[in-house]
Amino acid sequence: MAHILVFTPFVRETIRFYRQIPGLRVSDQSGDGICFMHGIHGSDHHLIALAKSHAPGLHHVS
Repeated sequence: MAHILVFTPFVRETIRFYRQIPGLRVSDQSGDGICFMHGIHGSDHHLIALAKSHAPGLHHVS
């Protein structure tokens, strides 16, 4: 598995969770619309992407 994209109504709060618990870092972000996060030593642009939506859900896993 290379990455996952999930929908969330709370992008900023979800970023905070992924920073604090697994220690991911922000690669790119567009306001609270979408955020891409990578691992501390990873070479990939992102392991997880968070996209703003009215409800949580899975978009895709690659």
